[in-house]
Amino acid sequence: SANSSISFAAMDPRTGEVKAWVGGINYKWFKYDHVTASRQVGSTIKPLLYTLAVTDAGYGPDTYIPGGPLTLSGKTISSKGGSMAYCLANSLNGAAWRLIATVGVKRMVDFGKQCGITAKLPPYPSIALGAAEIPMLQMLQAYTMFPNKGYNTPPVYVTRIEDKDGNLIYEFPLSQSKEMISESETYTMVKMMQGVIKF
Repeated sequence: SANSSISFAAMDPRTGEVKAWVGGINYKWFKYDHVTASRQVGSTIKPLLYTLAVTDAGYGPDTYIPGGPLTLSGKTISSKGGSMAYCLANSLNGAAWRLIATVGVKRMVDFGKQCGITAKLPPYPSIALGAAEIPMLQMLQAYTMFPNKGYNTPPVYVTRIEDKDGNLIYEFPLSQSKEMISESETYTMVKMMQGVIKF
């Protein structure tokens, strides 16, 4: 049933502490964890691509991405154009296709790896449209840079172990964050991503 594919995960983007993990409706009956399973990510990959347009090409929210006919896998489509902010808010595939041509497929794959995506990313332009299969937790880590002023933080699953009396047996160190983009670039991306909700 459709309910068997439910999943949810949440983590603190500063410390990496995983706060919630729902891999399915009942592991007793459905022994499949959708949080760690590889799934096509679709348009959730686009903010990473747009980040590269900001950092590598110097694009901003008002940078115009032209529309017009585009040929994708032998099929010609008509693509609308608009500002970067407009194209991201409306998840325009034509704009993503043009951006991947600007930043390059190899750069996109390398950036994904730097963001914590260890899943194999297809070295083809279709990566811009979300053709990659990436587990939710890896995407969650990649997104930590947006609410964390440009810093990427790996997830932490266990912070401490105590015995039955509450005595500390072992305490795990929190994740070390690394800067991926500047704070001003982060601000630009967050403002553009807000457009997805506003518009």
